Amino acid sequence: MSYTTATRMHIVQAEETQTTGEAAGITLKYDSGAKHYVPQSEIKTHMYDSAGMPFGAALELCRQGRNIRRKHWVENSFVYLVPGESVPCTQLIPQDKAACKSASGQAHLHKDQHQSVQPRLNLHKESTGIVVGWSPSQSDLLAEDWIII
Repeated sequence: MSYTTATRMHIVQAEETQTTGEAAGITLKYDSGAKHYVPQSEIKTHMYDSAGMPFGAALELCRQGRNIRRKHWVENSFVYLVPGESVPCTQLIPQDKAACKSASGQAHLHKDQHQSVQPRLNLHKESTGIVVGWSPSQSDLLAEDWIII
């Protein structure tokens, strides 16, 4: 299947795979039911040469550790997944405080505790740095020009 033909269909799923006898790569599944294997060595070229993929397919690749971006974004801007983690409360409480208190005055975070931080998408913007907890816009969610980098 040529890349030109593949870009006329919508990619509905992308998953990292390793087939017997071949190097690791990505299997693209299209709305027509067709599948297309792209070797690791051709992934960047294939994605840049294609029209891209829907946000859902790109998000699946992001969950697998890949960085993604819209095709028209500047090259050094991208979205990446930060896994959930346990953070010492010393990183969350100002240095001059022993604990953070609620409006009622009760301490709910103490410096000797850990707090669970949920997984999140961050956006690295070339111009301004990192946006923590990035949320895609409606146009980002509906776009089909997402690429992996």
